[in-house]
Amino acid sequence: MLYKTVIGFAVLVAWVVSVSAQSDRDVNLRSYPLCFELFPDEVTVEHKTCIELSARYPSAFRIDREYVATTVRRYVDERQRATQADEQLRGQRNQASSPGYAGLEFKGIALGSNISLIENTGRFSCRDEASPIADRTCNLKLDEKETIAGEPVRVLLLYYYFSKLETISIIFDEKHFSVVVAALSDKYGQGNLKLETLTNRMGAKFENRILTWRRSEATLEAKRYSGKVDTSSVIYRSDYALQEFARRRKTSIKDSSKDL
Repeated sequence: MLYKTVIGFAVLVAWVVSVSAQSDRDVNLRSYPLCFELFPDEVTVEHKTCIELSARYPSAFRIDREYVATTVRRYVDERQRATQADEQLRGQRNQASSPGYAGLEFKGIALGSNISLIENTGRFSCRDEASPIADRTCNLKLDEKETIAGEPVRVLLLYYYFSKLETISIIFDEKHFSVVVAALSDKYGQGNLKLETLTNRMGAKFENRILTWRRSEATLEAKRYSGKVDTSSVIYRSDYALQEFARRRKTSIKDSSKDL
């Protein structure tokens, strides 16, 4: 008797689920007919994405068939590239955690990596640079957030020469400096400490702490006071970045002197 009751309940649940699914499909069919016309296979990513975007932007997705088809395919492609980029970042981060790793990286964003990796994530906005500091720079988009050692990041900037990442600059609140340094020391070992005295306009003195870690042709620097006494910085920089900046700056000064 109990067995029959359980079977009957299971059948009832399956029927309810089936009716609910059919009801949802009928609603979608009435609300988003273009999605069923353009992407009739309802199990595809394109069909599901079309429903998602149509619900989000109803007015734009009810008029132009070509616009809907193009937008959905572009959106799917961007998602796939972002997923692949995230997987590559995780791979680089796992590699950096292995014994004997000599490189420098921040959450899988490694010095020497190609700019396409960052562009494909969709999290960064990149632009050309007119100054010697880089060919292109990338920063987190306004709606993107990042942390370092569990603490919020104010600014994350990436600097590229010839499409290769040569500098990573991270700015965060000074009150988190000790936590960040502890995490860096745990990952890279004890850094070399340098102390310097800073004096502000009012004559007040502050002891600045600068720690550095050397790796293969690159340096990681953590500075307690960076620009202001309420901000700290962590900078990953290749030796090439310093050399190329110096070369371009020298060339820029020479070019400027001709315009006197």
